[in-house]
Amino acid sequence: MTRQHKDGAAGDRIVGYVGYGSLVNRETLRTDFVDLVPCRLSGWRRAWRHRILRSSGQTQTVLTAMADAAASIDGVVVLDRLDNLPLVDARERGYDRHPVDRSMLEIDGILPPEIDLYVYVSRSPHLGGPEESHPVPLSYVDVVMAGYVRLFGRAGAQRFVASTDGWDVPRLDDRAAPTYPRAIACDPDLETLVDDLMAAARA
Repeated sequence: MTRQHKDGAAGDRIVGYVGYGSLVNRETLRTDFVDLVPCRLSGWRRAWRHRILRSSGQTQTVLTAMADAAASIDGVVVLDRLDNLPLVDARERGYDRHPVDRSMLEIDGILPPEIDLYVYVSRSPHLGGPEESHPVPLSYVDVVMAGYVRLFGRAGAQRFVASTDGWDVPRLDDRAAPTYPRAIACDPDLETLVDDLMAAARA
């Protein structure tokens, strides 16, 4: 049974899930979440991976976390209401929600006591590294990087790139007509930063 943090009403029951990609950007969140708490998650490495969706047979390239005892990644704990968790599960379809031990988290802030913590990990079979037939939209990368810049500054964006595998990922420049469903408004300075960091990573 899921433990629940209670302050009385059902809507006050809180859970936490670790964001390490688009969930870091509060503009992408569609629930009445409570807070974002910066964190570092040990035991996981971020990576771009080409996968096939079991439900539809569709292939795509996604950002996911992979178990790695020697690695750690910056992110956030999204403190959200338990009642909202089905909505988050629906958003993260194609990912499984794994429990996270609090001892694996370094927190820059305070978490409510006795709450359940999770991280979403791609569950579909991975076909390997990204392929030209399934490029990653730059509108998606921009969203993720904007969240990291806002919370961790330029140095945080650089750490994001350094702690993510697969930057040889093929890219789709869709900034003029974003295909990513949670795209944000154009920011030329951010786009330049993203382009520079991706180019350095590919080099």
